[in-house]
Amino acid sequence: MRDLRFQLPWMCVATMTCGLVAVHAHARSSAPPAAPIPLIVPIADAPADAGANPKRWTILARSGPHGSVLPRGVESVPEGAARSFDFEPDEGYHVSRAWVDGRNLGSLPGYVLTDIDANHTILVEFVINTYRVGVKSGANGSVLPGHPAPVPHGGTVRLALTPKPGYHLESLFVDGSPMKPTDQLTFRNVTASHDVEARFDVNTYTIQASAGVHARISPSGAIEVKHGESQTFLLTADPGYQVKEVLLDEKPAPADMIYTLSNVHADHRLVARVEHQVARIASPEGGERWLAGESAFIHWLPVESEMRDPQARDSAEVRVSFHGVDGPWETIWRGPFRAGSVEWTVPDVTCDSLLVSIAKLDSAAIWAAKFSIELPPGSDFADGLVKIRSAGTLEDGGRFSLRAVPSPAPVGPVQLEVELPYAGPATMEVFSVAGKLVWRQAMSWCPTGQRRFTWDGLLASGERVDPGVYFARVTARPGRRNCRLVLLP
Repeated sequence: MRDLRFQLPWMCVATMTCGLVAVHAHARSSAPPAAPIPLIVPIADAPADAGANPKRWTILARSGPHGSVLPRGVESVPEGAARSFDFEPDEGYHVSRAWVDGRNLGSLPGYVLTDIDANHTILVEFVINTYRVGVKSGANGSVLPGHPAPVPHGGTVRLALTPKPGYHLESLFVDGSPMKPTDQLTFRNVTASHDVEARFDVNTYTIQASAGVHARISPSGAIEVKHGESQTFLLTADPGYQVKEVLLDEKPAPADMIYTLSNVHADHRLVARVEHQVARIASPEGGERWLAGESAFIHWLPVESEMRDPQARDSAEVRVSFHGVDGPWETIWRGPFRAGSVEWTVPDVTCDSLLVSIAKLDSAAIWAAKFSIELPPGSDFADGLVKIRSAGTLEDGGRFSLRAVPSPAPVGPVQLEVELPYAGPATMEVFSVAGKLVWRQAMSWCPTGQRRFTWDGLLASGERVDPGVYFARVTARPGRRNCRLVLLP
């Protein structure tokens, strides 16, 4: 405000209108003049805020739980000023949303207000961190859960690692680093994402194969076999002995010259056992069809020197069984312990097979079970016993046999002739003396009667096999037949 002072010889009255000051002067006499004398004095306008405080605005900054805004609370700032704010989450949390004046600006580490000319509000929300656990496994096992849910900070996740039957967890990696295989994997106090990789492999089992005195088994020793696969063994005996049985894990099991352990799913111990021969059965050869009521002849030849002695005091028996090795056995002949034959009337009994045995009964009436396996090619045997198809089992009266057809040329394809009593599928296989399968041909349908299979002496890979001894086996209804063949160099 301006102080206007006038030095006038008369009394003045001043009024201000529209920026002008009007001064009305009166003479300093006792009698006022007839009319006042106006005096107009212009003055400059003063600013509207001259001398007043500048305008201020209010800022409200606040946050939800698990974090803070700095600075926080209510603050008054002058117009045109600037303010910055930091958003600080607690450990294991992060900014979820930042709201400024009701607008969601997303996840921000902080915010700056510039040239402030209005009131403002800031609200920050925080959420807990979550982490991913990635799982990878092969086709032979599983890791469950296969897609774990996100794990919150500090949480726990458990994984179950389960191989398929016949497989095992071969290796385990966490974040690329190897770990000891385990069936349960637990992550506690999770503070980061993880990747898990499980690798499964097929189980491998060991077959310990060995042979007793005067017996041989090939292959022998520790043989590694994968789960579900099969292993074939060749069983042989010294002259004057025959294969009696194999002990599979201490339990007797039927065996002939080729024994196959199928669908291996555990470790095994296999022992081949033989017994001394008493007689060689010359007839029947095996595979014959005997009809009820007809006469059948059983012939045997000596093996032991005592059997050739007509003065031998021991006795021999010919016994038959319609119900396998476990019997019951029926004695159809008893006589001196020497070579001989017996005529027998076949009873009216239907069964899968008939077993015939020659047994020695010594003077002390103690059985010494001794049977022969020196049979002509094409015969069948079980536990050293000749196996004969009983009446009614071969419907067409056919014969079941396998033989290698002699070749006029020293080298060339091998002809394997099989005679089938039944029509149906048939499979021909050739094994090495080590029991390894070297060739296989399967026929979905074969008629009855004779049929030849041709083996060119090649492996499935096309390579020619080495010269030597091999064994052929045909599998068809009603069973199997084996024969021996030799490839010349």
